[in-house]
This record gives sequence, C-alpha cells and structure tokens, in this order.
Amino acid sequence: MNDYANDIERYRKGTMTNAERHAFEKKVLTDPFLAEALEGAELIAPDEFAVKALHQMQDNNITQLVVVNPDQQVEGFIHLHDLLKEGIV
Repeated sequence: MNDYANDIERYRKGTMTNAERHAFEKKVLTDPFLAEALEGAELIAPDEFAVKALHQMQDNNITQLVVVNPDQQVEGFIHLHDLLKEGIV
C-alpha cells in the first residue's frame, strides 16, 4: 500500500508543479482508495476521539478521514476498518 499523505497535503495546498498535479490526478483515476481519500477529504485532528471520527464518517456518508495536525499537515488516515478492528463500531 502506498502512503499518499504527503501528496494529498501538497495537492490540497496547491504546492505541486503542473506535472506533479497531472500525474497525481491520473493516479487518482486508477486508485479507488486514493480517490475516496480525496473525494470526502473530511478532516479530523489527531487528538480527537475515535467516536467523533465514527460520527463524522456517518454524518458525511464516507468511510475514511484525513488526519491533519493544527498546521493542516496530513499525518495519516483513519478508515472505518480501523474502527472496526478496534471494536469501536
């Protein structure tokens, strides 16, 4: 599995070159996981409770959140499967 956290962060901030942005958007078209990460692009802070993450997913009808720090830098992702594995759901 690829770690696209840095790419998503740069894409959201608009700091990619035109070539990088084009290549990234092309990759999004062929990678459903990456497409879902960008499509919802709902954000949550790393110190939020898992229950809040679950409610955000339910409220927005999505299965994944982008975890960002106070500087709006992407730190990772939380997926519904993570919550299921931990017994939150």
